Amino acid sequence: MEEIKKDCCQKKHMCDLMADKNAFEAVKEAAKDAQFICTACGRSAKTEDSLCVPVKL
Repeated sequence: MEEIKKDCCQKKHMCDLMADKNAFEAVKEAAKDAQFICTACGRSAKTEDSLCVPVKL
């Protein structure tokens, strides 16, 4: 899990956006019509690029 988090923090994944209180609109847009879920944090998103360890819903 530690390795996943290191990779994740280098990109703007949902977990990074959720930590930023000013990014609410970006979070809403990324989650709209979700097609993937992250097996690391459980968040869902429209594209797999928005998640750490995505799997198709």
